[in-house]
Amino acid sequence: MFRILSMAHTRKESVKRIDLNETDRKELEKRAKSYTSQVKDSLRARIILLKAQNMTQEQIRSELNVSRRTVMKWVNRFDEQGIEGLDDAPGRGRKPWISDEINNRIITEATRPPENRSRWSLRTMAKEVGVSNTHVLKIWRANDIKPHLTKTFKLSKDPRFEEKFWAWCSFITSAPKMERFPHYPIL
Repeated sequence: MFRILSMAHTRKESVKRIDLNETDRKELEKRAKSYTSQVKDSLRARIILLKAQNMTQEQIRSELNVSRRTVMKWVNRFDEQGIEGLDDAPGRGRKPWISDEINNRIITEATRPPENRSRWSLRTMAKEVGVSNTHVLKIWRANDIKPHLTKTFKLSKDPRFEEKFWAWCSFITSAPKMERFPHYPIL
């Protein structure tokens, strides 16, 4: 009633040939040899290059020390989408949980300090908006916002400052042009 099936079943690999044009081959070789690209990009490129040399999935698997499933995945994606298929699919990774509204509010409110204060601090901004101090800091750094630095001109407290200021201005305007800036050509 029961049959014992032979366990000597061998998987037949579907033979997919990959024919690369010259631009794809150069791009894949560049990715495979690049020292600055990520390891995953290099690995994906090497899988396709080896498959283009008519190596089997098992040979590629053993040479690159990856699973058969990995080889199949990238060969199929390359076959369907080309070079673009070797990039990560969109939507991967953690989704941002802080909305663009809040980020925009952090940026715009940085220029409008709260009442009774001259400027925002990280903690007061974070408490006001309802996010962490670190998030406010990341937004400020990304947009080069530095509310603690103010660009103002401070006058001297010298009682004779105005007299000295006008004396200096008249000296500069009355000096001959050649003597004023001897190192610069006259325009």
